[in-house]
Amino acid sequence: MHLNVQCLSTKVDQLLLFLEKNDYDILCFSEHWANEFNLKLVNIFGYKLSNFFCRSNTVHGGTSIFVKSSISIKKLNLTNYCQEVDAEFSGILLPTTQTAVVCLYRSCLGDFNIFLKKFEDLLDYLISASKKIVILCDFIYQL
Repeated sequence: MHLNVQCLSTKVDQLLLFLEKNDYDILCFSEHWANEFNLKLVNIFGYKLSNFFCRSNTVHGGTSIFVKSSISIKKLNLTNYCQEVDAEFSGILLPTTQTAVVCLYRSCLGDFNIFLKKFEDLLDYLISASKKIVILCDFIYQL
């Protein structure tokens, strides 16, 4: 599941109610708006924070992936492909199926050409690192 949550810490109660009736193995959030310390404090019952990207120079944005506690994952280090506002990625690998799951966010204020280059480089990496790729995203292209 993917959701542009616009401040995850204020939506956890609503999310927990939603998850009572909807069963997902993986939760991807864009615009969690948290720094690393605060994001690690978010507790979604039954899920573990598996990977994330947090902004350090500007506010808002960010991506995060929470996975059911029973599922084994490997973190993908996507730092080289990220740039605040322009291209924000977090990713995991499901080892049993060699499936990469990536959460992607690009602000409408970002540079679309930078996003395209970073995304192309990311895809090159993912093709070599996995057999299958699932991308959950939120990005806007404005002319």
